[in-house]
Amino acid sequence: MTSEQQPATERIVPGSLAFVFAHAEEAAGLKAKLADRVTTRCVSLLEHCGTWQQSPVVVAETGGGFERAGRATRDLIIMRRPRWIIATGFAASLHPEVEIGHIVMPNQVCNQQGETWPVECHADKADVEASPALHMGSLLSLPAFPTTEEERQALFRSQQALACDTHTQAVAEVCRREQVPFLSARIIDRDVAQGLAADLESMDRRPTRAGKIGAAARALFERPGSIQDMWQRKKQTKQLSDRLGRFLLGMIEQLQQWNEGGENISSS
Repeated sequence: MTSEQQPATERIVPGSLAFVFAHAEEAAGLKAKLADRVTTRCVSLLEHCGTWQQSPVVVAETGGGFERAGRATRDLIIMRRPRWIIATGFAASLHPEVEIGHIVMPNQVCNQQGETWPVECHADKADVEASPALHMGSLLSLPAFPTTEEERQALFRSQQALACDTHTQAVAEVCRREQVPFLSARIIDRDVAQGLAADLESMDRRPTRAGKIGAAARALFERPGSIQDMWQRKKQTKQLSDRLGRFLLGMIEQLQQWNEGGENISSS
């Protein structure tokens, strides 16, 4: 970090809102909206510090996987002492009414072993019911996304979760241990019923950018026609990231209001 960057970072160390993403493409929509943005490569995460309407905001990119998410969240708490941590990014639908582009605000995080982590969700139930593309319910954390419709149905029957991801449980665990208020918001980027091409699914499962690039190169070599699928997937990813970013900006504004006057978070 350069000396001229240091003061901007120091101004927002305490009391920030920290958004924890797995990958850069998920974070792009929110990151682009931050003013006075300073980017720092840390050991366990890539950090973007900035402001939105004078609210200090940290966007953290951790890389995929449970261990990376937990380690990065712990380091983020040590470095930034955030007022809230919000686990966010993409998720897969488990419920037929939760479609691609819809947003899930979990009121709890669960795993297949029956463990649960409460989420300090302040969304108003009436507001959620009035917004067909916004859902409140359980989010299931898994080692990997389901790849068949039969697997999706089995997970929904056993867990009654609206969506699943591979990241949130780790963030929730660290926040509970460190007693940091925790929220989550996920946008659906995949529906098992619609499916992804096998080579794109392999690319999505890679936890690092280098792994994704390698998987993409292999897919192009083995199936040249996959370039069209990749282009469509990239276009959809940008649209979903932008939509999620707009929703998270609304969360920032309403968290500020809630801290000041106890108001609820609702759809934006």
